Amino acid sequence: MKHITAEDLAERQENQDSDVTTVFDEDAMVIEQSRYRAEKAEETDAQTHTEDEFYYITAGSGKMRVGDETSQVSPGDVIYVEGGVEHDFFDIDEELRTLKVFAS
Repeated sequence: MKHITAEDLAERQENQDSDVTTVFDEDAMVIEQSRYRAEKAEETDAQTHTEDEFYYITAGSGKMRVGDETSQVSPGDVIYVEGGVEHDFFDIDEELRTLKVFAS
């Protein structure tokens, strides 16, 4: 069993320069906590990954584009992105935080 508290995750992220914190990394699955900032979102190009992705919005709000679809996102929302599909966050209100799962 691996147990990481929300406080531990917040502390990890605050104590590093990166906006991505690896929570769990195993062969079949990688879990990351990510922070998206309003001022950086407009500079970031859409991404694609070979793995399927599952996003859980933990804080903040904004919009997410997945392929040709765009949705408003806020805490508690869940987004699934199929591997190979271009996606990005934009129109972020200050800061957006997610728990992201990559699965093969």
